[in-house]
Formats: sequence, C-alpha cells, structure tokens
Amino acid sequence: MDANYAGNVDTRKSLPRFVFTLFGTAVTWKANQQSVVALSTTQAEYIALVEGVKEAIWLKGMIGEMGISQGCVKIHC
Repeated sequence: MDANYAGNVDTRKSLPRFVFTLFGTAVTWKANQQSVVALSTTQAEYIALVEGVKEAIWLKGMIGEMGISQGCVKIHC
C-alpha cells in the first residue's frame, strides 16, 4: 500500500494504490484519487490503509466462501 501526498497538483488529492496477491498472483488492485484532501502525508497513508483493510476484509470473506482458509492477512504500508 502506498499513497502519494497531494499527487494531483490541481485538486491536491492523493493517489492511494494497493495490490493483493494469492498464491503469488495478483487478484485485486486499486489506484484512484482519494475522495478527500489529506492535510499531511501521514493522513494520506492512513486513508489508503483504511481502504486497503476494507478490501482485505472483503477479499478474505470471498475466498472463505470458496473454501480457501486464510488465517491472517499481512498488510505492508
């Protein structure tokens, strides 16, 4: 997970991005502008982290329904 603080010079919005892998293969990713303007680099990273954790919870539930057991999800930010 990563976010570039105020990456868009016109709107000052950050661009968070993340990718999740399963068995070494990318299964989901996202890179789009944040809906709010972060006031600091730390805040931009926290916003990106929250979006990534929401995706991880959804993904864990989805693969659980497919019968794949996932104990924990490692998130590197």
